[in-house]
Amino acid sequence: MTRMSRSAVAAILCAMGLATGFAAPAAADTYKLGYITDLSGPFVDTFKPVLQGFELYFKRVNEAGGIDGRKVEIVTRDDQLNAQRAAAHARELISSEEVNSLWAMSMSSTLPGIYKLAKRHKVPAVSSVSAIGMTLPPAHDYAYSTGNPFNVAGEVAGKLAAQLFPGKGRMTCVTIESAGGFAACAHTEASFKDRGFTVEKVFFSPRKVEFGPLGQKIAGTKPQLVVTHLPPRLTEGVMIHTRAGGYKGPMMFNNVSINEAGLIQGVEKAGVSEGVYTFSRYTLAHEETPELAEIKATAKKFGMDPDAIAVNHVIGWVSARLAEAALKKCGWPCPGDALNNALDDISVDMGQLTGGPITFKGNDHQGTSWWKVYKFDGASKRFKPVTDWVSAPSTLQYKIKN
Repeated sequence: MTRMSRSAVAAILCAMGLATGFAAPAAADTYKLGYITDLSGPFVDTFKPVLQGFELYFKRVNEAGGIDGRKVEIVTRDDQLNAQRAAAHARELISSEEVNSLWAMSMSSTLPGIYKLAKRHKVPAVSSVSAIGMTLPPAHDYAYSTGNPFNVAGEVAGKLAAQLFPGKGRMTCVTIESAGGFAACAHTEASFKDRGFTVEKVFFSPRKVEFGPLGQKIAGTKPQLVVTHLPPRLTEGVMIHTRAGGYKGPMMFNNVSINEAGLIQGVEKAGVSEGVYTFSRYTLAHEETPELAEIKATAKKFGMDPDAIAVNHVIGWVSARLAEAALKKCGWPCPGDALNNALDDISVDMGQLTGGPITFKGNDHQGTSWWKVYKFDGASKRFKPVTDWVSAPSTLQYKIKN
């Protein structure tokens, strides 16, 4: 029996109308991007909307004729928050699917393996939610991020809180037992101590958390302010049970892709709508800007409920806008090393979706980020901005001993 080429087999299966479970092969003149995220694991509610925002942007681009006449294909893979699975997908996307880049990824634990493979195969990898030190100066080759670096978020938390809570007091930082969590609270502690606060830290395992005792422990630190660095699945439980433990003061949540509906649900279950804040490097969907109107109009056009648009969709849209700009700069056919050269020196204006441009330059593949605080308004049941954008450089101010 003669051996048939993969393209020939694909053509026969397509003609027979068989459902193979794989995306149709890209046309020869199509840009092909790999996308790895959690689509069926514990954080699917966080990461699926980010993918939707990324896809929406490129649906709009493709409908308008693509990039200089060439369409963009997104080849997705589900890592289920498993680092080994994520690395296997990265290898397959690069080797078999021949993508020129990897986008999104999921939690911080999945990033190191992907970044190492990206460097080995000379294909840039750009995370959009999580972020780790490999993208901060001095950045690793082929590793980029538009995500939430916890150490940077920790440092800017002190700047933001100083505007809202100028008095000195006790701040309690709450996060999970992970490399990102430890970095977040270490830099939060340094930033707040620099501004005259005393600091308590509460860490907990995300796997076997008992929220009742945890909430009592947080409340028992007698804080004037609670700052958290938590994924969405845990934010609601911490909010509800810290309130139940007797703490009624301000709580400021690092918005690690916590959509607005999830935060509101937590507020309503906790029964205390006063003093709930979130700080974000992306504009929340409760604001009214031309860019958000564009996202919602695009969602409606392609069959999505525009009222369901959240900050998670904004994150994906921004990432796609960066991808488009890099592909345009790179030009056709744009193999991985050429796209890396384009990303290595780029600045893309995101309008009012961020406080400033997404910028990568030389050995800085994170760039300065801008953050804003929103406060929950019980009357309108919406989050409203209470600060302007505050900058957070990617070069860390505080040196933390591990």
